[in-house]
Amino acid sequence: MEMDRKTQYLVAGGIGVIIIIVLLTRSKAIKKRNAQEIAQIQQHLEDGTGGIGNNSVQNNLHNIIPDYYTGVLDDARNIYNARAYWLGYFFDKDSVVLDTLRNKTKSQIAALRQKFQEKYDKSFDDFLDFLSDENYDLAMDIIQNAP
Repeated sequence: MEMDRKTQYLVAGGIGVIIIIVLLTRSKAIKKRNAQEIAQIQQHLEDGTGGIGNNSVQNNLHNIIPDYYTGVLDDARNIYNARAYWLGYFFDKDSVVLDTLRNKTKSQIAALRQKFQEKYDKSFDDFLDFLSDENYDLAMDIIQNAP
């Protein structure tokens, strides 16, 4: 079944509109999360507690001594490969990141964070920003509640 040109243009235009809506929604969510983090930082400063808030890997792993376990490089590679660089947001594998972080101690996550930064020359904390908002919060909960 072959579509005429008008139908092809309508389908392409519809897909384009959907992509624009998704990108604008994602941008708005990121801006909202950034504003919440800034408000949280300002609250910490006003309270005199310092810190960068509970929703960061750095804060959750502060003063934790890394425990270099056997599969740390494989786990770092899994997290790096979970992001679909050229395919876009819909092809990211958030579940791989969450599964990798689960059942790890804070010391193991600290080692994973350090190896990731050494191997890929990227901030582990910033890299996790590709996760959806819900999965980012879940990852922070996993890290925060790790033994």
